[in-house]
Amino acid sequence: RDTRTSWVVQPRSTKSGTSVELAPVWAGQFAESRLWRGVPRVLLTSATLTREDASLLGLEANDYSFHEVPSTFDPARHPFYYLPISRVDFRTGEDAMRLVANAWDQFVGARLALGWRGVFQATSYEWAKRVLRLSKYRDQMVTHRRDDARAVIDTFVAGRGAPILVSPSVREGMDFSAEIARFQVYVKTPFPDGRDPLMKARCASRPSYRNLVAARSLEQMHGRLMRSVTDWGEGLIVDKHFGDWFRHRAPFTSAFRSTWRQVDRVPEPLAV
Repeated sequence: RDTRTSWVVQPRSTKSGTSVELAPVWAGQFAESRLWRGVPRVLLTSATLTREDASLLGLEANDYSFHEVPSTFDPARHPFYYLPISRVDFRTGEDAMRLVANAWDQFVGARLALGWRGVFQATSYEWAKRVLRLSKYRDQMVTHRRDDARAVIDTFVAGRGAPILVSPSVREGMDFSAEIARFQVYVKTPFPDGRDPLMKARCASRPSYRNLVAARSLEQMHGRLMRSVTDWGEGLIVDKHFGDWFRHRAPFTSAFRSTWRQVDRVPEPLAV
């Protein structure tokens, strides 16, 4: 069976009862009728757009032209540090997680001492709880539940309260410019939840899709800090999933790659 035209049926429980959600495994088949709608020339723009996106929209190579222009942001002003400590996932033991947390704390401590604010980009509420359990700076952190996420995030953006936000909900669409946040910690490589039926179907049909989703998420996370040519900020990941194989296989943009800095120790705070 052609999985591009397959659908996934997912029951959803709500307060009013149970509903059923129908989702196509791939939506590219509907791009013409629902998105392009006969428009002869369409311009798609994004800081994280790749050729993979065109393919997912059902476009063939001769249907479009792809142009990647250099970023106007200086990569030296927003480095993405990779410090290989341990693979970080649900199989990681407590001893390894202690090493991971020690690296996080060294990075965070040096920046808190300068009065900087920052964000831990968790991939789930469970990982957010784990950060607070492991870090010695938990008293300077704030997290949230689903029902109070907006209030907690708004308070942080306003510059009030704890200087570190730990959240699984701020990877996209957030503006942490200037003094709102100067550093981020990426708790783990943000691979999508493979238990989700739709994600499982997509990855079965297109094995590279898992890497695409994770790459897009990581780029979006890093983009929360650098919001203008005069802005600056830095990020750290210690998850060896990123360096062992992922960074070589995933479709990252050239602009994001230019910010990568592999280090053998926790870096000193950025001097701008």
